[in-house]
Amino acid sequence: MITSKIKFTPEYARDNDVFYADGGVEVENLTPELVWRNLTNVSIWPRLDKSIVDAGFEDVGQSDPHLYDKAQFYLDLAGEQKVRANVIYCVGPKDDRAGKLAYEATVFGNDGQELYTYVAEFVVGVPDKNGVFDVMAAISGKLKKNPSEPKNLGDELLVDLQNLADWSRRHH
Repeated sequence: MITSKIKFTPEYARDNDVFYADGGVEVENLTPELVWRNLTNVSIWPRLDKSIVDAGFEDVGQSDPHLYDKAQFYLDLAGEQKVRANVIYCVGPKDDRAGKLAYEATVFGNDGQELYTYVAEFVVGVPDKNGVFDVMAAISGKLKKNPSEPKNLGDELLVDLQNLADWSRRHH
């Protein structure tokens, strides 16, 4: 059994894209499976990220809110932007294996024009001997149009990861 920390090297998010950010938080007193269940539950994403107004699956018949390999989903963002996304990799954590989620997305403005594309990648690590594990993420993308207001993606990513850990702690 692996008890040391997992080194996170993004496979899908690229640091040579126009924008790139990565980060992670340590989690203790929880299980990776619980954090994973919350990470992959798109119905709670609006509670984790204040820029997300609504989230769900493109297939309206999908009743389970959890992401899976090749799932197509949407995010409606504040400012009337719409995100259309596809899961490109999804494998949950298990004993000595970290869980990993990656999706690619396109963001459209309120006029329907494509603004940018991005890839987001998440890893839920394996606990060490003290039960502490990392939840890490990376995001990268390419702009089609300059954003009206620049964002600090690294800070936003850390806030979202901490919100995920806090939500998991409150709702276990």
